[in-house]
Amino acid sequence: SSFSRLLWGALAGITLGVILGVWMGSSDKVEEFILPTFKLFNLVPPLGWIPLLTMLIGIENSMKIIIIAKSVMTPVTLNTLQGMRSVSPKFKEVTLVHQLSVMHKARLLYIPSLLPFIFTGIRYGLSNGWMALVAVELLASSEGLGYLLSEGGQLFQLDVVMAMVVVIGVSGWLIDKLLENLETRIQQFRYH
Repeated sequence: SSFSRLLWGALAGITLGVILGVWMGSSDKVEEFILPTFKLFNLVPPLGWIPLLTMLIGIENSMKIIIIAKSVMTPVTLNTLQGMRSVSPKFKEVTLVHQLSVMHKARLLYIPSLLPFIFTGIRYGLSNGWMALVAVELLASSEGLGYLLSEGGQLFQLDVVMAMVVVIGVSGWLIDKLLENLETRIQQFRYH
């Protein structure tokens, strides 16, 4: 159940983060309007949203997925925005001179420029999402790794607590290593 929540929350957070980062990066007016609100929204830690979400939607799976998505979305959005800012104005001008279609601009200019930034955001985001997942399961769940950790602590089951600490730590490390390898392969493909 923990990995299913992480998967759905990460997919939602990555998708929203990339869309929001590209949208803000493509227009100064949009960035001026949205970025301050986005920063204010992100000053509230993910766990700070639990009471409000619990009142609105209960402690259902969707609440946990929203908390994870919020945790993943922040670094993905900010890194994607940074990637959009890093695209050289000279290259943008070349695409205008050659009157490239939106698809060609995306394929030749934006995707290669954004990939390293997006992957950095995804790695940070999934790290945040993993920590948020465990924390939200500790506080408001009846299943999952965080719940088992909490229940083991309440029942003074040291073996369960230690097992969950190891599982949580190793799982987080494996997720990061998997993303690191995927990022390396994509970078190699990008430059060939």
